[in-house]
Amino acid sequence: MVCYHWCSLSKSYILLMLFLCIQYAELQTPDPCDTTEALNDMNKRHPTYQMDATPLCDYDLVKKWYSVGSKVMPTTAPDLLSCGTLYPYWIKDPLPTVTNTIAEVTACKVEFGDTCAKDHKIRVKKCNDFLVFELIPTTGCSSAYCFERADGCIPQTVTDVSVSYQNVMWDSSLPNNRGIVRHSPYFNLICNFAPLPTPNLNYKITWYIDKKEIQTQVVTSSTRNKATFSAKEMANHIETLNVWVHCTVEVMGSTTGTSCPSKESPLFFVGVKILSELPIVMNRGGRAFIKLQPTVPFVTDTLMLGNIVLDATPVELDLFAKTTQCNGALVNGFSCSKKIKGFPYPDRVQYDTPTNWNQVINYEIVNENTAAFDIPHLITLQLTSTSGSGVVGHMFGKLPFPDLPIQMVEDKNSWKGKSCTALTDPHMRTFDNLGYECQLDGKFILYRNTESNQEVHVKHRLCHRWYSVPRCICAVAVRAGRQIFTIDICQGNRYINFPLCEDEVMKVVREQDKLYKIYLPSGTTVQISIREWPWGTGTLHLDVTIYPSAADEGKSEGLCGSLDNSYHNDLTRRNHAQPDPIVTYPDGFSRSWVVEANEDLFDKDINEYGFINSMSITNRLLCECNPTSKTALCTYTAGKTCYYERGRKLQCFIFGENKFDKRRKRSIYELDKTEQKKKQHKAR
Repeated sequence: MVCYHWCSLSKSYILLMLFLCIQYAELQTPDPCDTTEALNDMNKRHPTYQMDATPLCDYDLVKKWYSVGSKVMPTTAPDLLSCGTLYPYWIKDPLPTVTNTIAEVTACKVEFGDTCAKDHKIRVKKCNDFLVFELIPTTGCSSAYCFERADGCIPQTVTDVSVSYQNVMWDSSLPNNRGIVRHSPYFNLICNFAPLPTPNLNYKITWYIDKKEIQTQVVTSSTRNKATFSAKEMANHIETLNVWVHCTVEVMGSTTGTSCPSKESPLFFVGVKILSELPIVMNRGGRAFIKLQPTVPFVTDTLMLGNIVLDATPVELDLFAKTTQCNGALVNGFSCSKKIKGFPYPDRVQYDTPTNWNQVINYEIVNENTAAFDIPHLITLQLTSTSGSGVVGHMFGKLPFPDLPIQMVEDKNSWKGKSCTALTDPHMRTFDNLGYECQLDGKFILYRNTESNQEVHVKHRLCHRWYSVPRCICAVAVRAGRQIFTIDICQGNRYINFPLCEDEVMKVVREQDKLYKIYLPSGTTVQISIREWPWGTGTLHLDVTIYPSAADEGKSEGLCGSLDNSYHNDLTRRNHAQPDPIVTYPDGFSRSWVVEANEDLFDKDINEYGFINSMSITNRLLCECNPTSKTALCTYTAGKTCYYERGRKLQCFIFGENKFDKRRKRSIYELDKTEQKKKQHKAR
């Protein structure tokens, strides 16, 4: 009896201590309702906000409690390509309604044809009059959590949103002790939009530079001419121009209310824009022009004593070949500069007429090399600029231009009009028009140019369970230097992203909902189209077409063969042995181009790409300036070989059609249903 009583007391004591410890721990844990960690980009997370050129990605989100204001995650599935991302997340469980309660709910990921392709648990706490969410990283990019207003919201969005140059304004200082006045100019951009007919609405304007949110402002329909972004404000965030700017417009019921669905403008380039298609291709001994154009006026401070302008230097911007130290030799480009004219304060009215400052500049390049050389070969021209005076004037200094590749070729045009195709089944056709079949599973090198440091890999699978032989492409990886773009629809995957984005030298354009074009720095273009086959089954495959450039002349390899105007050597194996006989199913040749483990571009973490070389360490020839002819001289005798600092990189954007023009994107399955209806209608 005594022993039993003693044991009972011990258990009670232990339970009591445990209860007190739990209570103490709860008192020490911060209340999630007090969190100050706000989730970013809330204006883009609304279900009506279509994915733009800068999709949201919560893959790097840190697990913690987040404040979202008066917004909540939707409990009905949003569309694919909504909420500012490709794959939005929503919750399929009820939200907590009792104050100070925490509920565990299921977050669903929307993918192609599936509103809950993947899911995970998150926690939500009901505070007094709002919710807080404990979010965890999503499964990959581009995927993000979706949020909407918890109460009524103005559902309409504005139209015709765009960014454009507005005007130049001046700040004038008081005279100093010598009577000198400084006039400091700055240009303004304006966010244009067509307001809604409903009266008494406010519009929230958000400005971005190179994908980064900078500032917000609120205007009305009558004051929308004040929806501006000045160069003075830009100078607080960037040192030089040649940046992409865009704005979003949200409709608000009041200046203090939570904003609702927004509309985004196309991206607007601010600086001196390169109009020429790159690379510049010219024949040996030939010449060409690189076309450039200012998108905003060059401005610089003016010092005046009374009516006398005291500036000693001319009001113009010098655009010249960058001076580079290579192998002990100085490539000096300043002596062949081009001028971009600005205007002093007394002539400020000139800025009101854009043709006074935005004329196209033709920068001439020549080749005088008559010696034999290995063609095709790439020479690089690098441009930079001087700066004006004053805060805004200095932003025109050392403009970060991208490297301008100059492709010099002989009078051979065997690459023109050619293409390599891998179409559903996959039916293969080389650059030199040899057709064959590759009905094999696995990953293959479709195209590679080691000299240009670029390649295309494809992944084959069984097309459909109805058939035992046909294989189709379900994934494509395109690489240029240390930048990779992939589309992967294998085994339920639905990835369209950049798994590696360091060099940023290729441009990806979404021409249509199911058509992508990738422009490589050599001028080679890769086209990827998403198609359904067999028709009506919902099974998707990828068709790939590669359009070569002069850089591929005699340099290409892989399943696309060697581009040399002869199909007889197209079935050359990886070991460069004697070409295989031309047969319909050259499986030995195809298997020789199976991707090896140390070169695989698929299914890797970013830290596993150490085997890939960067464009930054590529040994190149640089153009130099000819001070006599005032032209950029791009030759093999004058050009200097060096490892150089690369110019401005391209952002890892997926550009909209018409360069940056963006429109509403639909699910591929929705698009297919629409196309089926059209065909059924035509068949009647």
